[in-house]
Amino acid sequence: MKKGIVVCVLAGLLLVSCDALQQLTQLTNVKNCTFELDKVESVQVAGINVMNLSGFSAIDLVNLAACIKAKKVPVSLGVRVGVANPGASAATVTRMDWLCTVDNKQMATGVISDRYSVPAGGSVSIPLKVNMDAYDLFSSSGVDAIKAFINSFSKEDHTSSRVAVKVKPTVELGSTTVTMPNYITLISNK
Repeated sequence: MKKGIVVCVLAGLLLVSCDALQQLTQLTNVKNCTFELDKVESVQVAGINVMNLSGFSAIDLVNLAACIKAKKVPVSLGVRVGVANPGASAATVTRMDWLCTVDNKQMATGVISDRYSVPAGGSVSIPLKVNMDAYDLFSSSGVDAIKAFINSFSKEDHTSSRVAVKVKPTVELGSTTVTMPNYITLISNK
């Protein structure tokens, strides 16, 4: 009878140890993943798609003026976060906190709560939508500041040295969630 209890206890400990080892492996896999800007898909200022903008139309200028007068300049960025997993087993991101700064001023924060599995030796592209009101950023210089912001995305790679998007991934380990300690910068202020 005692041998049966000992065998059951040892089997239980072995199962718990295997589960803990698997969770530790999962955490290590996510820690070893690389997070980078995959691409900026869209940039809109006051509803104007500025990714391929060659100039402002009269209607665009009226819309911008109305936004400045209303003290609200909506800006939205469509960004894709690339996650590459060099590990030998899959890594799962269960949540990703993000923040966006423009000229080192925090403009927006948010959370991606979808679950993404990154296959071993593979990668995924996670969509991130940033919406912010940039009136305070643009109010001192008006349309000139807006033009400078728009022009900062006119490079071929459609990135901006004025904008930083940072992410902080979270992984689930059994019933416990572990958030990485620091934000990872995807678009850096140069």
